[in-house]
Amino acid sequence: MRIDSRESRNARSVRSPGRERGSGSYGRNPMGAYTLCGVTVFLLLVPAAFCARRGEPAIVELDLRSDVADAYALATAVRSEGLDLVGVVVPGVDGHLGARAVAKLLQILGRPDIPVCESGMGDASAPVFLEWGRDGALPSGAPGSATELIRSQSERFERRMQYLGLGTLRALDLALHADADLSRRVFRVVFSIVPPNDWKSQLRSSPQVLDATFPVIVFGPAVTSRAALTEDDLKDIARARTPLTDELSRMAALSREDGTIAEGLPIPHCLAVAYMNGSLSYEFERAVCDRGKEGEPGKLKKGERSVKLARDSDSGELLQGTVQLLEDIRPDFAFFFSQFLADLINLDNDTRKSLIERMDQSPQPAEPPPGLTDAEKFRYQLVDFAESKMAVFLAIDNPSVQRPLGHLKEAYLRFAGIGWWFPESFYERWVVDATPSETLHLEFGVSNETHRDLSEIELFCRVGEMTQTEKVASATGDVVGRFGQIRFPGAAPFPETVEIGRRFECHGVPFAATKVLPLAIAKPQQVSPAGQETGR
Repeated sequence: MRIDSRESRNARSVRSPGRERGSGSYGRNPMGAYTLCGVTVFLLLVPAAFCARRGEPAIVELDLRSDVADAYALATAVRSEGLDLVGVVVPGVDGHLGARAVAKLLQILGRPDIPVCESGMGDASAPVFLEWGRDGALPSGAPGSATELIRSQSERFERRMQYLGLGTLRALDLALHADADLSRRVFRVVFSIVPPNDWKSQLRSSPQVLDATFPVIVFGPAVTSRAALTEDDLKDIARARTPLTDELSRMAALSREDGTIAEGLPIPHCLAVAYMNGSLSYEFERAVCDRGKEGEPGKLKKGERSVKLARDSDSGELLQGTVQLLEDIRPDFAFFFSQFLADLINLDNDTRKSLIERMDQSPQPAEPPPGLTDAEKFRYQLVDFAESKMAVFLAIDNPSVQRPLGHLKEAYLRFAGIGWWFPESFYERWVVDATPSETLHLEFGVSNETHRDLSEIELFCRVGEMTQTEKVASATGDVVGRFGQIRFPGAAPFPETVEIGRRFECHGVPFAATKVLPLAIAKPQQVSPAGQETGR
């Protein structure tokens, strides 16, 4: 067993070996004046560039029966600059699995502030997407019902609200029934339907929506059936190795094991999200829907509703944009860095004064290496800034600085590209194979995309009471551990999971994380009377 420290194959040229901090000239470099006061002048612009919610306020209603497609659509909606997501409605399922799964995904996306409510009308079957979120925390602080969430959020903003229905509009229908004035506060409704459902029958099940005056835009099966990520797309997303792409890849792998998806991954609802955020254009035709029969085009009768039905789109552009949006590390960095800045403002005067003095005395970040693009220089400087200032917070013996330090550390990890490392084959299934009475083989480590200076690195693998730990003194690339000293039990009850962990320091600042992975227990080989192996 050994641990390899090696350069990442996907690493960008952002490392400056042997650099001395503070040796660069910052005469005209706006990144140089990094006192706490200087942070508010320049760095407040950083999260604003990525986090400013310029889009229209919107609520998303999921039906969760389309499995991980809802997770990908929700992730793209949260990360879209053209949308300001202000609420999520999910059906009620035993154990609140729907709310737990959505809350867990929002936490990973850095948006736990988005309220989540259950509509109370769930499907009996729970897809893999919900089982993935079983360990998620129930959201707190949200209105008690979906109707109250929709009503309160529609009254909160001066601009009228958009509503995105992914497979269902039941909660909106109930809210319209309870509040007749709600329809005047809704700008438009975008409704996405997937095969084998029919958009007319689905819309007829929401009579209050049919009777409302706001525009309804429908993405029917004829359009949504063509939107799917290929296996290569899924591999590209997995290679990003961020907390978000890791979990999305894990959900896709679980769905593949469950037989829900075969090759590739349909993402039909992402079409509606792309339309709402203005990143994709469509051709539409006018269509008519009534409560019981088809109307004649151009002649609306009582109870009939005219809708815009999507006809065509550039699915290639959609798929490329979806992959890029999910891989993008800037929204993650921006959220945690903006939280860090907000925490600084809330510190007491004495603590803030002490931080200013210490940050003034700390070494300034070095000049970026030559030959980088502007985007790479920007990333390099921000990572270097965070790296040089974390130790300042760590040196202050005051519990109040732990919150901003935590957000700064998280922003640093996201933008520096430091996360979990797994072999590419692992992302196809997201399980660890185990055979009773045989040695467990597992390979994982720390991904270090920007080649930061890591030290005191420790990896551990734990199955039940058995633990294997490996250490390495320092590394400037990926750290990969190959574990093969734990012998799996030979008789039931078998452990169902394996816990892995990583610890390391970066310039004296400690980092630690753990992850629980499922075990796939194989049947042991048996020898038949004829001497042939069977049973695996």
